[in-house]
This record gives sequence, C-alpha cells and structure tokens, in this order.
Amino acid sequence: MLSDPPELRQDALLLRLGNGVELTVHYASPTAYSLRWKTADGQQLGIDTAPGHRSIETGPHHLHQPDGRVTDDPLTRPGQPPWDNLQAVIGALLDDPLLTALT
Repeated sequence: MLSDPPELRQDALLLRLGNGVELTVHYASPTAYSLRWKTADGQQLGIDTAPGHRSIETGPHHLHQPDGRVTDDPLTRPGQPPWDNLQAVIGALLDDPLLTALT
C-alpha cells in the first residue's frame, strides 16, 4: 500500500502510495480536515472542509478537481472518525487517483 514509511511534518502527515500518489493529511478535528494529493503524473486534487463551498450538495466538505472545479466529495464524511475517512481516501486513490469512477 505505502511505498515508503509515513513522514510526520510539523502539521501534517505525508504518505507515499505504491502507485506514485503523494497524499498530505491535515486533520485538526473530525470536522476540520484537508487531504491533498498529487498523482504520479503531477495532477493535484484535494478534499477539505473549508467553508465557502456550501452551494454543492456535500458542503462544506468538497473535492478540488485538477482542472480547478469544486465538486461533491464522494469519499469522506465530517464527524466520522478520521481513520475511517483516511482509509476510504487511500483505498480509492490506490484504485483511481483521479477518482474518475466516483465523480
């Protein structure tokens, strides 16, 4: 699953997955988090709970697409245990780093 051991940063955890995805995890609480990843070919996506995108169905949690669009978050649920959300994201990224099947 991981290509290297996790790296603990000052305010984040960096995970390198076996398929070349680099996932940066910021978790302040079960309702405040940011999960950002870069694919092996350099595309960047992310899921977070930052306010400001309440017009989408899953707001405030949302997905930032590589083309700049903000769409519904298909993977996480604020208030769930962080490990549950992180497991859902890692599993999905291992299968499809761009989440094309879910969006």
